[in-house]
Amino acid sequence: MNVYLKEKSLREVKIKDIISVSGVSTRTFYQYYSDVDNLIEEIEKEFIEGYRKSIEKDRDVILDVDYSLPIEISAQPERLFSSDPAPRGR
Repeated sequence: MNVYLKEKSLREVKIKDIISVSGVSTRTFYQYYSDVDNLIEEIEKEFIEGYRKSIEKDRDVILDVDYSLPIEISAQPERLFSSDPAPRGR
């Protein structure tokens, strides 16, 4: 589908284009989708649902952080911006 979207607008993509790229038969296409708009709607729903689940998972991780714990502050602030992981001798 991406191949055709580089050459055509979404409105110009036809079922025959989708069938030729995907390798499914016309019958199989119509078994799952009524038309190109229906396919696009399903793709959008799947994308949005996956995105929503990802956000919920990230939100759960953020909510599990105990913000009451103290944050360790380096006694050597220059190490925060250094690519050298070893402490420097003084």
